[in-house]
Amino acid sequence: MKSLGPQKEKEKEEEEEEEEEEEEEEEEEEEEEEEEEEEEEETSRRLVRVVFRSDAHIWFVFIGLIPCVCLEVFVSCDSVSRVSVH
Repeated sequence: MKSLGPQKEKEKEEEEEEEEEEEEEEEEEEEEEEEEEEEEEETSRRLVRVVFRSDAHIWFVFIGLIPCVCLEVFVSCDSVSRVSVH
């Protein structure tokens, strides 16, 4: 009977360790998701720049806040829709 006490304590400790590991894994997954979202934002910014450079409108990159109507005049509609999707 005495041997059951320490064994139960070990089991409890193992369960607590497993729970801690699961929590750590969940936190890591959340961090990875946030990093992926940031990377996607950076990629979309790069795509905008690439589209403008490929159409020889580099100065749009420096101005930044141009309405979509103006963009459609200088960039084909397909390029604008691709950029807005990202």
